[in-house]
Amino acid sequence: MRCWRCESTYEPEQTEDRFFCRDCGVIQPVEPGLSHFELLGFDAPACDGDALRERALILARRLHPDRFSTATEEERRISLVDSSAVHDAERCLADPERRARYWLELRDDGLSKGDKSVDPALAAELFEVQEMLADLRAGVRAGGRDAELVAAIDARRASLDERRRAAIDEAVALMDQWPSGDDAPARARLKERIAYAAYLGTVLRDIEDSESASWRESVA
Repeated sequence: MRCWRCESTYEPEQTEDRFFCRDCGVIQPVEPGLSHFELLGFDAPACDGDALRERALILARRLHPDRFSTATEEERRISLVDSSAVHDAERCLADPERRARYWLELRDDGLSKGDKSVDPALAAELFEVQEMLADLRAGVRAGGRDAELVAAIDARRASLDERRRAAIDEAVALMDQWPSGDDAPARARLKERIAYAAYLGTVLRDIEDSESASWRESVA
């Protein structure tokens, strides 16, 4: 790095070195092209949650625009840009699903590439859930809510949510123990787990939306 004020050149050794000159201490603009992992000092795709929160909090305090209210216009501008970059990086890395998607996109291997098929057994189960939701909405429109059907949907939701959480937990474990050599098998498994979790997440949102709409209709 080269400081824009004192022009000293140095290699960042700590996360803060990317944001403040090691010699004169002045705030530095974020280097273009840095990933969220590089910005906050993590060895991608691993990211310890406690360390992430601590680093982001320290940087947020040091970079906050209020600390530069009497500084030069350039320093105020840099503080706004850097604060935004840290905020965006923390939000992405703190969410395991977003972190996995982001890492895959960095490797040009996002979920949009490759097999998009869904396991037939899972597709059949989710089709059944959709039918249950349709029956629930029809029952509400007819003037009542079937308590047994609501209980059955809630049980399915709990099962789907448990499986989704398990898939995300497996993805996190995989990212935190990423292989140092050929990572193609790991990337394939990560994509499969995240795609599975995303698919279940869509169905869970449908359930929540349908139950919310049914409740509103039932009390209207």
